[in-house]
Amino acid sequence: GMGFDRGLFIEGKNIHDGIKVMYKYMRKKNNPLWIFGLDPTDMGDYLSKYSFSLIEDIGSEEVRERYMKLVNLDLDVFEIERMALAEVKK
Repeated sequence: GMGFDRGLFIEGKNIHDGIKVMYKYMRKKNNPLWIFGLDPTDMGDYLSKYSFSLIEDIGSEEVRERYMKLVNLDLDVFEIERMALAEVKK
């Protein structure tokens, strides 16, 4: 399950020790990819506003199992990381 609110993480209000270094680095670099956070339960509605349909949204555990192990890639996937697949609405 979710350990914390992703929106609060992006705002710098709820940062766990294990990802503090990554957070500080991203903020220092002013990384434009980290503009806001979405609750996974809101993903479908959010994408729909932009004419996308959510096909799948998976959490960090499934990302590890499905993709990292498949190609024998030993990279950390943080709890906050998710992977979503969407398509343009027809």
